[in-house]
Amino acid sequence: MKRLLTTMTIAALTLSPMVFSSNALAMTQMEKMQMMRHVTPMPSLMSVAKKHAEMLALSAEQKVEMKKWADVHGPLVNEKAKEIMALEKKINAATLAGEGAATINKLANSVNEGRQYIIDTKLRCRDNLQKILNKDQWTKVIDMYKKMHIS
Repeated sequence: MKRLLTTMTIAALTLSPMVFSSNALAMTQMEKMQMMRHVTPMPSLMSVAKKHAEMLALSAEQKVEMKKWADVHGPLVNEKAKEIMALEKKINAATLAGEGAATINKLANSVNEGRQYIIDTKLRCRDNLQKILNKDQWTKVIDMYKKMHIS
């Protein structure tokens, strides 16, 4: 009976990301930011630059380059963040269901791999954004981020 309940719980949680993904379009920008803050310590510098494009006096070419990066990598990072959240729910359910350490550690390793993927992608994003912006714009983005997120 316990095994059946465990299997049903894990099956339900496995399907929940599909339901969650279908509601992805309904996620507000604030919900996406909260999700990203949960899954990674990395700053979202591209978001800061996009939000303050006018103040930074971004050229049309800079905006195009930023959009190209964001259109490719943004959805991949968001999907990975959703996977991490779903895996965390599975870890919780498996723990409460009495699953063994090997099962839970396998899930935890997947969470860690997902977090590393996001960190690597955000590092590449930082480097790319720094190439797109001039030195003054880059300094302003870093200063704005610090004012917004570091008290």
